[in-house]
Amino acid sequence: MLDPTWIPFLRELWSSAEQQQNYLMGLPQGADLMITPISSPENHFFKINGESEILNDGTLEGEFLLTAEGQSDASIRRMFTSNFKTEWRKSVENELLKISHQATIVDIDYGKPYEYLSKNIHIKVKYTIPDYAIVTKEEIIFTPLVASYLFKRGMSHLYMSTNITDREFGFRDRCSRLVELSESVKLPAIGKLVPFDFVERVGDETVSFEGEIELVDQTFSFSEKVILTKRIYEPDDWKSFKQVVEAQNEFATTPIIIEITK
Repeated sequence: MLDPTWIPFLRELWSSAEQQQNYLMGLPQGADLMITPISSPENHFFKINGESEILNDGTLEGEFLLTAEGQSDASIRRMFTSNFKTEWRKSVENELLKISHQATIVDIDYGKPYEYLSKNIHIKVKYTIPDYAIVTKEEIIFTPLVASYLFKRGMSHLYMSTNITDREFGFRDRCSRLVELSESVKLPAIGKLVPFDFVERVGDETVSFEGEIELVDQTFSFSEKVILTKRIYEPDDWKSFKQVVEAQNEFATTPIIIEITK
């Protein structure tokens, strides 16, 4: 319970808006209270670029490079700075095991996780996953590894439930963010892509998604770009935010089907 003797002091301290505005913030000369400006999404980028190959038996072999900066960097870096070095490989392997329990790391480069002031997080992984794709004489079915929620911990917007149609109150994400995902996959045969509906572009100047897929000869490729410009969103932002998350979820959960032609 508040000591009554403090009441006069508190009244004097907060008696006017001007006193509140100019209250010292730990600086010798004082400073006005201010709102921290929104950081550009490019200051918190999260990128994964991969190259892989599907073998005749359905094994997926490949490698990917993850880079991140800002708070996106921090969400990945904690895998290393919060664990003993002997646990680093296991931490990365667990991210792959979330996608396939048969995933095995062949080689890994962690970069320098402790040099957070001078270097962005940098993880390069070479892997193999038996029975990842379905390969028959008629078709090839798979989901690109990089699209399949790989290192989802760096994309906090994907943890947001989209079951809500409208929001009455504002909502928040970890930080503004730029997400770029891409992968090229060499196929064991030439075929044609079975068409499926997916969103190529959605959103607005606050939140946006761009996605692209392409099949040229025996190489399938995809790319995604997500831009989230805020940390704290207004209720009116929810429609676009929801569309963007659903679009990325669609890429992550929709199998690619290739009909073999020769």
